[in-house]
Amino acid sequence: MTEQKSNEMQRLPLIPKELHSEFKMVCVAKNISMQQASEKAIENWVRENKNSVTNA
Repeated sequence: MTEQKSNEMQRLPLIPKELHSEFKMVCVAKNISMQQASEKAIENWVRENKNSVTNA
């Protein structure tokens, strides 16, 4: 197991196996790690949705 940096936390989302397989294939095709793609997707989602939470 790799050592975790102090400013990182582990997350383990449960997703359908088929989605995981597709995600992995796309990451390999784009030569990007699943970690990097996940982080970018989460960053984008937060950026797009944070105003709806703070303005509620």
